[in-house]
Amino acid sequence: MDKIEKEDTLVVNLLPENNNNYKLPFVLVHVDCDISSLDTTNKKNVFRVQILRPIDMVSITNKFVKWQGDDNHLWRPLIAREQVRIVVELTKSKKLTAKSQALMRRTYPSYFCSSAEIVTTIQDS
Repeated sequence: MDKIEKEDTLVVNLLPENNNNYKLPFVLVHVDCDISSLDTTNKKNVFRVQILRPIDMVSITNKFVKWQGDDNHLWRPLIAREQVRIVVELTKSKKLTAKSQALMRRTYPSYFCSSAEIVTTIQDS
């Protein structure tokens, strides 16, 4: 397992508990706390993250923003290292880089081959 650092953007096996509009089979999270004292290669270590969401709730091609609200404890969970699937990169405009989008499509092929993603991709064009 690769080391995780502050400012990394991660794809984790976690889904929002209280939002039926969110359609992706994963969430992106941002490590915004100093975790340099943790051994982030140990799959049992836990750390706090900020959940990010695409502005349309369904597409990986749109801008990702912090998910927050009155129930902010749901949007800043503690996660275990073993929940992290991959590390991705965001552009300055908070969109996934082309390389990260390709990695997401390879990691979740069944989702991105579905008709829902094809419709979304056509609408985004």
